[in-house]
Amino acid sequence: MAAIRYASPEYWQQRYKATSYGAFEWLQSGSDLWPLLENLLHPDHEILVAGCGTSRIGPDLYERGFRRVTNVDSCTACVESQAARWASMEHMDWSALDLAAVGPDAAVSTVESGSFDAVLDKALLDSLVTAPDSGVSARRYVATVRRLIDGSAGPFVVVSHGDPTARLQLLLRTPAAALPQLQHATEALAARLRHARGRASALASIVEPAAELAGPLAQPWRRVRVFAVAKPAVTSYSADEEDDQEDEDDEEDDEDDSSDDGGAPDRPGTASAWAALGSACHFVYVCDV
Repeated sequence: MAAIRYASPEYWQQRYKATSYGAFEWLQSGSDLWPLLENLLHPDHEILVAGCGTSRIGPDLYERGFRRVTNVDSCTACVESQAARWASMEHMDWSALDLAAVGPDAAVSTVESGSFDAVLDKALLDSLVTAPDSGVSARRYVATVRRLIDGSAGPFVVVSHGDPTARLQLLLRTPAAALPQLQHATEALAARLRHARGRASALASIVEPAAELAGPLAQPWRRVRVFAVAKPAVTSYSADEEDDQEDEDDEEDDEDDSSDDGGAPDRPGTASAWAALGSACHFVYVCDV
């Protein structure tokens, strides 16, 4: 079976059209993430929802009192359908914008640096790493986000199924062999998750990072925190979970996590520990400027 290329705009145009632009949540819903987001965002923040698709996360924020929310997606028809659906939320913006585009003619190049206080990404980075360009699109996207929140007060929040051995390479621009040892944090969080029940909103450890990097280790960010959020419907850390959303499993199987580490091996034990944790959790990366 041919791999699905989630980085392809054509794929999303066909998918949205086939589903009549119906609401769909990748990974986590806005309500599931709220126990974390309420500690990261402020109603005065200018918030960019990157790769909004047909998610409700923008409208969810609006209903919680956030009025400065801009939702963008590379699929024009999708954005138009969502703008019509949520037209009653008159202060919320919708725009067709490819955040991984490059060149003087790319629309994103006209957006001023520091235009936003926070950027929310729910599986957009996951989609971009499937592009057959050795991670170029994903790294370009991260660099664009860093520019858009340059000098701001808020974070870049990435909700992902990719564990730290993969995602931190992109966010920190470093090969796997140079990543800091995070094994102890993984084991501690895994112990707490063995007793976790229900959805992410009931997971007490959601407001405690599984790992935190600061200073030189966190470049180009001031600080990067890694959170583990229980997958919806997970009953325990050790449970064998069959994801209700088969497309998410397909994305994980098809993903080609491109890196520039030259094939360097992961640190002993770290990759397997994160992979075990990832069977029950999604990861949230909070990158502070």
